[in-house]
Amino acid sequence: MKVIIAGGRDFQPSEYRVFSWSTGHRDAHKVLDLLHKHMKITEVVCGGAKGADSFGKVWAEENSIPVKMFMANWGRFGRGAGPIRNKAMADCADALIAFPGDRGTRDMLERAGAKKLAVINLDEEG
Repeated sequence: MKVIIAGGRDFQPSEYRVFSWSTGHRDAHKVLDLLHKHMKITEVVCGGAKGADSFGKVWAEENSIPVKMFMANWGRFGRGAGPIRNKAMADCADALIAFPGDRGTRDMLERAGAKKLAVINLDEEG
């Protein structure tokens, strides 16, 4: 399954914690490990920014999973570069894992929903 890993530029995987009654506390690495076990991630799609995107890339490389990067062309498209990049990512993926973020993450969530991708929203604000 081709999975977008998205979230904010300020996302710090070492500070992220999820709690569930069945599994207890999980950090971001363990969350992705668990999702990979169930989803069989075959490719990580990310936007190349610092924060959640970089974390997704590193996690994929640590797990020998191919990475497809979509860099926003801010110089050419200005403020429209993020949504253009998000559309391109949604067009080539099967699912989205959204870590905490901001309006870019919200845009990615909306685009994934519109494309009917499987969405795992770990952004408590989203």
